[in-house]
Amino acid sequence: MRLPPLSLFCATVGVGLCCTFPAKAQPWMEIREKTTVPYGHHIFCKAHEAECQPMATAEPAALDEAAWRLVDGINRSVNRSIKPKSDAAVHGAIEVWSYASTYGDCEDYALHKRRRLIDAGFAPSNVLLTMVRLRSGVAHIVVTLRTTGGDVVLDSQRDDIRRWNDTGYQILKTQAPEHAAVWRSVGGGTNDRNSWLPTASLNRRAATP
Repeated sequence: MRLPPLSLFCATVGVGLCCTFPAKAQPWMEIREKTTVPYGHHIFCKAHEAECQPMATAEPAALDEAAWRLVDGINRSVNRSIKPKSDAAVHGAIEVWSYASTYGDCEDYALHKRRRLIDAGFAPSNVLLTMVRLRSGVAHIVVTLRTTGGDVVLDSQRDDIRRWNDTGYQILKTQAPEHAAVWRSVGGGTNDRNSWLPTASLNRRAATP
């Protein structure tokens, strides 16, 4: 499958992707040196070792219109199937990364989306959990999908899929494409103090206290 220009796809298909990009925008994140692993993901990997193994690094996914619709459908479906609620409210503890079925935090949405994209045939190395910082300063977890048209973000706070550098967030770090248990800094580096802070219990609706 070959990927049509992202702007052309958005104009003709209209699945909610953001299609206005600066002329010199970098299509892909610059993944750099190894960095600290988010605490919740470290604990998650202890319980789900099979999902935290080395990965064969694949070329970015080349997608056609049907594949883009599939990605968009997964993003919207997960956003609707889980109701936002903090880890403390659901588990009685903070930073519990899990496959929540009814209520969950931002990382729970992201885990579901990653699993569903991989189950749909996307290479694991192209579906990366990514930590960002919201404008409020709180850490937040999204999914980055690596495509031949650039890296795009699936986010629990919105249904539209956007370029990694058009989210309004500061991208801090991401899973390493070569190993699901390793994280790497993005761009100019990462603020590691966020690694041990609770991630946001937010999505496209208001957070549940």
